[in-house]
Amino acid sequence: MNLMNQIFVLFLALYILPISQDPMDEKVKFLIDSWKYNFGWETLGGGYIRHILLFTENHIIDLKTNHVSHLPRPNAPTIFVEPSSDKLYLLPLNAILNILLEKILERPQKEMDDEMKSAINIASENPTAENYFKALSFVLARKNLKCEIKEIIPYSEIKEIETKTKGNELRIKFKYKNKKYEFISNYDNPKSAEEIKISLMEIFRTQNPSK
Repeated sequence: MNLMNQIFVLFLALYILPISQDPMDEKVKFLIDSWKYNFGWETLGGGYIRHILLFTENHIIDLKTNHVSHLPRPNAPTIFVEPSSDKLYLLPLNAILNILLEKILERPQKEMDDEMKSAINIASENPTAENYFKALSFVLARKNLKCEIKEIIPYSEIKEIETKTKGNELRIKFKYKNKKYEFISNYDNPKSAEEIKISLMEIFRTQNPSK
């Protein structure tokens, strides 16, 4: 094979190969506000750290905050079920940030500045993981809380997935790189927790059918 043919074959291979997408550019399909038990200096021996999980097309993006709770059962804000409503349904993603504002900020209309409003609007219009991370960082900062990207976990590498509900509580368990993970989220009622579990099971079934 002459040089020109080699160059052509290389160009063709590069052209037809799928371009890998940055996980932070993927669209957010689902979001869970949860807690993860930690035994260490961050919790002064033992306690729960708040994590916000972004479920994208191919990954779980774990956003870790510095919000610590030592309650036996920490209660994460309910952001999927409409407050004061008996009708159970999942809120569209563009409404989630507004609900978070009401849950986290005491006076959201007065505490929002133009920069925060812009970040929330961008995330609502283009719900990528990167845009959600920026918007959530703005919201949490108003309560002197920080948010960082702790880990990016591909669905394809998750094993031993388990989702369970008990009363208002939802527990998500899985194994990734031989390490066990468990996140806890609490909701207003058992029906809400069960609905979230069903949605999560569908995501795992679709993205990780062999597990």
